[in-house]
Amino acid sequence: MALHSLLSHRLVALTLGAAVAFSSIACHPSPPVAPSWDGRAGAPISEKDLPLAAAHFAFSRNGTPGRTDLARPLAERLLIRSRALFAAGRERHGLAAVRLAAMIMRTNKAAPESLSNDAVAAFESAVTGPAARGEEGPAIGLYLFWSVARPADAKPKSHLDAIAKWTGSPADFPPSALVSIAREGVRRSDALAYSPSDADRGAADKTLLEWMDQVVAFKEGERTPARYGDEVYAAVLGYRTAGVRLVAGHLRDGDVGGAVDAISAPQSQGFIPDALRRALLDAGSTPSLEGYEQVVAALLPNAKLEGMEEAVSDAVLGTSLAATGDHPQSGPLAEVVARGLFVAGSGDAAPAVLARALLGTKDDPRRPPAKDLGRAIAVSAAAIRDFADREDYDAARRTYASTEPLLLAADRIGGVSPSSAMVKTLMGLIEGEAGRPGNARAFFDEALAVEPLATAFAGRARIEAKNGDLTAARASIDKALAAKGTDGEPALQADLSILAGDYARRAGDANAARAAYEQALKLLVPMRQTAKGASAAEVNARIAAVLTRFEGAESKEDEAATAAESAGASDSRALSRLAMMRFLRAIRTQNASRGKEAFRRAIALGLSTEDQVRAAVLARAIGKRSGLADDTEITKVLTSAAAKDDAAGRLAKFALGQLDAATLIAKAPTPRRLVSAKLVIAVVGWGAGGVDAARKDLESVARADVIGTVDGDLALELLDPQKGAIPGAPKGVTGL
Repeated sequence: MALHSLLSHRLVALTLGAAVAFSSIACHPSPPVAPSWDGRAGAPISEKDLPLAAAHFAFSRNGTPGRTDLARPLAERLLIRSRALFAAGRERHGLAAVRLAAMIMRTNKAAPESLSNDAVAAFESAVTGPAARGEEGPAIGLYLFWSVARPADAKPKSHLDAIAKWTGSPADFPPSALVSIAREGVRRSDALAYSPSDADRGAADKTLLEWMDQVVAFKEGERTPARYGDEVYAAVLGYRTAGVRLVAGHLRDGDVGGAVDAISAPQSQGFIPDALRRALLDAGSTPSLEGYEQVVAALLPNAKLEGMEEAVSDAVLGTSLAATGDHPQSGPLAEVVARGLFVAGSGDAAPAVLARALLGTKDDPRRPPAKDLGRAIAVSAAAIRDFADREDYDAARRTYASTEPLLLAADRIGGVSPSSAMVKTLMGLIEGEAGRPGNARAFFDEALAVEPLATAFAGRARIEAKNGDLTAARASIDKALAAKGTDGEPALQADLSILAGDYARRAGDANAARAAYEQALKLLVPMRQTAKGASAAEVNARIAAVLTRFEGAESKEDEAATAAESAGASDSRALSRLAMMRFLRAIRTQNASRGKEAFRRAIALGLSTEDQVRAAVLARAIGKRSGLADDTEITKVLTSAAAKDDAAGRLAKFALGQLDAATLIAKAPTPRRLVSAKLVIAVVGWGAGGVDAARKDLESVARADVIGTVDGDLALELLDPQKGAIPGAPKGVTGL
């Protein structure tokens, strides 16, 4: 059930920080090396070429053609990519991509007017979120970038004028000088992050220094009672963050010398964190490798300050990019750059950057330490998983291909964690999600040839079960449970036991199924006592999934599912699965009220419109089968969704009889959505005419090439409800 999530957690623990540590170098002949960029200077960069282009940019010296000639096309590609990020609701990553593009153009004096229309179109999407939230600084910066890129476009200029009037208009209670300058300082420094030039840096620095003066004056002078609350807030915020903003404004562009000059201003005394001040003074205007690394290490803790995460993250990335050209062998700095690209939605460049630093090129081969290779592979695996979560499977495959030199080096050195077998298993799971079971099986077999991983055996079992070979699937799960290393991983053991129970149940072996499910619960229930946050959500989701297999466990199932929903509110995919899973018991019993309650729960969770439509279709079909007359609530959701011609709208139109099945299937944009479309077709048929009439469609969903979907579980339940539950609630499991 949760093997994808579990393996991803084992592979990746992404944080902003980079370890500044070094190990002894292992010796191996003829090591693999990183491929080199051979593109034409100034030419547009394609999607597939971005990784090597980004690596070439990162390891070229400042002021050389490797940077100046690549700046505009690289920034252009980042802006074009940001549009897909905004469209997918990944605003944080999209804005990071725009800020990185601005920094690349700003530091290399690239002309914004030369950007393509496709790139400039990103600004209209990018500014929507900050403008709607009233974030003046980012909105000003984005409109400014837009207006400079297209001087003849009146739209950004009109918005800039409107913001200027808003910020300059008097209020009923005019703010004090401290409050006013605090707002201006935040606004100017935030706007500078999106500016394509550094023309406003002097004004931003001046405002921040004035803020510091006002903080000191507030501390030593009289308070203004009418504004006391705002003044205290502005003073505390200024004391904690104004100095960091001042430094970050320069380090965002890798300007260590400028940051050193800025902290020499008398006003900054007492406002710069001691560790950061010492690191900057020690580094000086022309830092050594150690100096750059000390500045990065001193910056990182300040990301926890209020409103400083983005500014500090950008400063860490900018400082590291300034350093990699002069110090191409620094693994820690390359890792920071790789992580920055990951955050900006270009994780496929991460392995290219890391391979360039750790493995070198054919003219400068290197033999990296096992520890550094492991960290690089973990970051690369996170990027692979991220693209799969975005259903961009081609990008996931490209990222894996870029990771292969690192995997080859890991195999030669030995003892590297994560291992190449783990990454191959991850790719197998992803190819299964992408509807390519043949490719998935090949990856699992490659992984098992190197290492008997339980997750690889389990992945292979899923393919065997999909093909109807339950005997082989049960044998593979037995091998997974017996694999070395699973004893210390109760969550993995529980997942394997759940799969073992499912395959035994489908094979008609109720006793073996009961034993496997109860074993899973014995592992999961103690974990629930100590789990928190996302971990608690995963544990409770697993418990709920097991309890759906038992008759007489409804109340505990609801309790576990509700707990999982509360703890996992930020994981949309997990919430979607939980919402659909709630229909399993309603389908089995054809209980209309339970189906309607599952539907209402899905709506209350704020799921995507597509998931709400799936829930509505399920509830409506269950209601029809049980003779429920009133489905007004359900029809309202379907009618609302049908107003748009997107994936959710097409599902709703089909459910309402406004679209034919062939068109629905033909327009499914991804393999997973194709399975969802087929399930909707099958469920509508089941609701109208019974299992026999819908059997062909249900079998198509149950045997779909996309592996591990809740849609398949629902289809199997509809096809064979008598094998959907084990008689009697679980026994011998305390603490439920």
